Amino acid sequence: MRVGIEIGGTFTDYVAMDEVGKITTCKVMSTPKDPADGALNAVRESSVPITQADVLIHGSTVATNAVLERKGAVTSLVTTRGFRDILEIQRHERTRVYELYYQKARPIVPRHLVIEVDERLGADGTVVRPLDGVTAVLDRIAALVREEGVAALAVVLLNSYRNSAHEQALGEAIRARFPDVPLTLSCDVLPEFREYERASTTVISGYLKPVIQRYMKTLEGGLSQMGFSGDIHIMQSNGGIFPIAAAQQQAVNVILSGPAAGVVGATYVAEIAGWSNVITLDMGGTSTDVCLVHEGKPLVTTDNEIADLPIRVPMVEIITVGAGGGSIAFKDPGGLLKVGPESAGADPGPSCYGRGGVRPTVTDAHLLCGLIRPDKFFGGKLRLQRNLAESAIAGLAKEFDMDSFVLAEGIIRITNSNMMDVVRLASLERGHDPRDYTLVAFGGAGGLHACHLSEELEIDRILVPENPGLMSAFGLLVSDFRRGFVQTELTKGAEISSSRVLEVYAGLEQKGREEFSQYRVSQSGFTVIPTVDLRYLGQDLPLNIDVDLSRVPTEGLKSTIGAFHKAYERRCGHCFPEGEVEVVNYRMTVVVPRQIPPLRRKKIAGNVTVERGRIFLGGRWIDCQYYDRRTLPSGFSKDGPAVIEEPTATTFVEPGWRFSVDDWGNLILSRL
Repeated sequence: MRVGIEIGGTFTDYVAMDEVGKITTCKVMSTPKDPADGALNAVRESSVPITQADVLIHGSTVATNAVLERKGAVTSLVTTRGFRDILEIQRHERTRVYELYYQKARPIVPRHLVIEVDERLGADGTVVRPLDGVTAVLDRIAALVREEGVAALAVVLLNSYRNSAHEQALGEAIRARFPDVPLTLSCDVLPEFREYERASTTVISGYLKPVIQRYMKTLEGGLSQMGFSGDIHIMQSNGGIFPIAAAQQQAVNVILSGPAAGVVGATYVAEIAGWSNVITLDMGGTSTDVCLVHEGKPLVTTDNEIADLPIRVPMVEIITVGAGGGSIAFKDPGGLLKVGPESAGADPGPSCYGRGGVRPTVTDAHLLCGLIRPDKFFGGKLRLQRNLAESAIAGLAKEFDMDSFVLAEGIIRITNSNMMDVVRLASLERGHDPRDYTLVAFGGAGGLHACHLSEELEIDRILVPENPGLMSAFGLLVSDFRRGFVQTELTKGAEISSSRVLEVYAGLEQKGREEFSQYRVSQSGFTVIPTVDLRYLGQDLPLNIDVDLSRVPTEGLKSTIGAFHKAYERRCGHCFPEGEVEVVNYRMTVVVPRQIPPLRRKKIAGNVTVERGRIFLGGRWIDCQYYDRRTLPSGFSKDGPAVIEEPTATTFVEPGWRFSVDDWGNLILSRL
């Protein structure tokens, strides 16, 4: 048996799968003050003893929150003399061009904690100035550890991506002197050009390392006390898993741990149902995450930011907006109704939770409009208090001199609008027509908004998987071991050598095999996915293109460059077929697939449970049917309006839509 536990902003989800594909689920409230408590509580409340599990796969927002809230370790940076201000200078572009008082993101490592070392490498990796003054650097580190409480160290030397000798030598000296202080080298984290981005990524990884190590130690200790003796794996931002020991060393790779798992799970379910082109819509308590999946492959990017700080490691290309069930509605200084991004989260939660929240949220609006019923939410384990929701929304409605029900529907519509922007950004602005895709809605609230979004985007089909509120935890169970490697080599198209291309990829593959061996990961089914970053000479828009290694010996990267022109045209609306193309980075993803039990077909016998009620829609009350999803058999079909309830989520089928249940238990919503 394998167990997946994913910690979200409001709920912590648990899914167990045995060797024949039987699923057991559990959902508990998250514990923001100590996320590990939420994970351990889920294990305690599960009906399956953790002692029966062989593997536990985990995803959480611990790393993300540590960066957003600036609660990582006090970190010191060692860099080449003359580059002390690299984290301060950053880049010249303004990310918010119309903000009069714009300021660049505050560096994680303040200037007084940056140490310079005498050394210099040329752009080609040759030694310009030998490494010198190591003893002085060690003495300075000792002073910072003693006086400033430095608890983590990062080393980023100029051009070390071409020659790591100086970084490795300095790293060995630091480890010998400070064996108990976590150390991060840029040549281990990101051997890629662009000094600021490499420094930012390395520093963030170092900043997170003690946090992740403490968290994992707490989790391991708690599980051990419960009798768990299996392996623990961690979800990465790239949609693959790796062992807990690797996560403690490569902390930056778990930034988007939870959301990436949701995309993997949704992609897996959609492919079984017969659709490989999908847009995933994951709406939880604090945010909505959107990702485009083309031909069964989620888009992956290395152009990422968190809190305006760049991170250049492979991540599933998820676009997030602060629109969740706990998003707070308010009147802005201009007199307009706004929703989010501030969220009530798990503590205190929306007003209707009865846990101290007093401000109106999206969940309160759904409750008031009849889309959520008080005794059906969270499987009845958390009975919502309608009077508290009415009070919170009435207070805001009074500010607008508006009827409470009209305001509640306005809150839902504004939330839809906020979500619409990110769906367009994930599809249209990346050259993909959303009408060619199926919307996969999950998370506790994704199904409540899916029909409205699909109407606006002219999407004809929606898939709501079984247990949608647990999809991220399920995604953990169906993820493969996956690691990405990169090597920068700026090469003009005319100078590309087939032998050199093959040599680079062989070296990257060897790195993958060595790392998997180091972490004792079986290499059965070991596969490689080679890609290359290409751009037009003189431009700065590299696109990542697949490489067919079987064609390289005879034609080099000719077919790959042809694919680049097409990808550029799809992304930008034009291309330059005669333009000279330049190689920027060679990349390789190494994958070890895991054996996954097949999903079981669903055939439910018995009577369908349905109740009648009324919902507020379009400014008036209309009749609606409420279905218990657990009683819906395969092949069942009805027209909306309908609300489909289940313990982990609610789905709203708007008028003009029909829902049916497929053989796998998925809800398929189709436009009439």
